[in-house]
Amino acid sequence: MTSLRNALQKEISDNIEYGEAVLTMLKRKAERQLEIIAPAQNEQVVEFWRALLDIHVVADRLGRERYRLSVLRG
Repeated sequence: MTSLRNALQKEISDNIEYGEAVLTMLKRKAERQLEIIAPAQNEQVVEFWRALLDIHVVADRLGRERYRLSVLRG
């Protein structure tokens, strides 16, 4: 049973790492898009969108960490 649990935890860990890579790629893409539109926008609007991106990154990290902790406890 332990080997099955270890295999499941490894698969979960791999899936989380893959998801983190995808989220990183999407964040970078969003940042590049923001840089493209930034010159045509008010500075406050650009800062607002950057703050939203940062909020999403933090929220995603917290969600992943909560999930990891729940898997470790289970």
